[in-house]
Amino acid sequence: MGVVFQLFSAADLQRLAALPGAKLDELRTLIRNEMTYSPAVRAQIKSRADQVFRQLAPSFTASLPLPPLPPATSLAPPPSVLEQFFMPADLDQLDANPTIRAEKHKILDWAVRCEKDNSPYVLEAIMQTVYAWFAQQLPPPPPPAPAPPPPAPDTVYSPFSTEYKVIRAVDPPDDPTLVTRDWPTNLWGP
Repeated sequence: MGVVFQLFSAADLQRLAALPGAKLDELRTLIRNEMTYSPAVRAQIKSRADQVFRQLAPSFTASLPLPPLPPATSLAPPPSVLEQFFMPADLDQLDANPTIRAEKHKILDWAVRCEKDNSPYVLEAIMQTVYAWFAQQLPPPPPPAPAPPPPAPDTVYSPFSTEYKVIRAVDPPDDPTLVTRDWPTNLWGP
């Protein structure tokens, strides 16, 4: 269920936490079905899985068709990760030695799982379905609070007022004789 944290923001997760347990189970099932049965997700993962397969078996040149899956509503458990993307005959072509073939199956399984859990394209395909479901489950967020009323006329001179303008005095006046001021006679000591 790590995909949930990649799909939803913290605010959405808080809203999800308010759902009853049955709805959360429905969300888990929806995500699992999308990751297993969605044609868009399968196509995205298949291209990367084929690349890894060809790296593990460079001499294998035959096409690698996407195997059909039982319907998501079937009571049978979904096939293993590798069986979702490769025909058993193709998997047997990885190596004649069963020990080496098992190691290559493990590497291929890691690659497919990594792509499923981390590919932004896969997450985008899942997100389209999951967010449509999410929008139907929860009421829209409350509207934002109304804006505060404008300041009263007597607060115009407050620095916190939106109408307050800072007015600065001009640099020294042009005619210094207009300034009456006692100037210090000795600025740097006696």
